[in-house]
Amino acid sequence: MKRSRRLGTLVRLAAMAERNARTGLARANQDVLRKDGQQRQLESYEAEYGDAWLEAGRLGLPGEKAKGLAAFRDSLANTLEAHRSSLRAAAAQRDEQARRWQGMRAQLRVFEDLEARARRAEDREREKRLQKAIDELSARPRLPD
Repeated sequence: MKRSRRLGTLVRLAAMAERNARTGLARANQDVLRKDGQQRQLESYEAEYGDAWLEAGRLGLPGEKAKGLAAFRDSLANTLEAHRSSLRAAAAQRDEQARRWQGMRAQLRVFEDLEARARRAEDREREKRLQKAIDELSARPRLPD
């Protein structure tokens, strides 16, 4: 089997691996975007309920309602912190997927380059053989017509 054909197989395998890594990166990006949107929504809720807390203090809300609002704000703060941690983990996963894709892409380029070099070498060898055959044929004595 010619070297270029063997390398062609490696190129196809590397291309599949690169495509899978690219798909993983796209999923990781979508996950980060989704979690970032959720984070912004939670922060908006936090601001809204913070304003409600201040308003309740100004209006002199009954103790039970103020206590319930404070408990909800604490719960929201805990949820926000957990979500921030989840967002950081998703961003780290995305960064890891990006490094993986970059590595796969670099590997694919190497295999593509090796395959192209092998093809050029095989083409040069084929041209040499063809030229040699032409030279041998032209060196033969001709028969009279």
